[in-house]
Amino acid sequence: MKSEGKIEITEHKIKHLEFIQGVIERTVKNSFLLKGWCLTVLFALMTLSTSEPEVSKRLFYAVVVSFYFLDTYFLYQEERFIDLYNYVRKKSGTDFSFKVKKISKKALLSSAFSFKNAFFYFIIALIVYFVHF
Repeated sequence: MKSEGKIEITEHKIKHLEFIQGVIERTVKNSFLLKGWCLTVLFALMTLSTSEPEVSKRLFYAVVVSFYFLDTYFLYQEERFIDLYNYVRKKSGTDFSFKVKKISKKALLSSAFSFKNAFFYFIIALIVYFVHF
């Protein structure tokens, strides 16, 4: 058992932090995959689009908005688990809890309007707009 200042670092605590880090990595990977799937679905729809541009444009925006909300949820979960990681890192014992509700006070809207999420989907929406005009 080592100690750094007042915080004990045990094998259980290290394992708990590794579990939380694994969840964070999976949410980041899922967010990245969602961006790829959004582009894939949009380009597939563009090649199969109907002769009515207004219907196609609505469908494209529906796809962009749907993926935006999914990606926002993954970003929200990532931020909450980062808060949990920091909480577990600083506390003295470990109980292998993954209850982020008690620890994180992040709002879903803060994730929705974060730069790394909103910028990507705003650019995609602009591309859809300019492709159809």
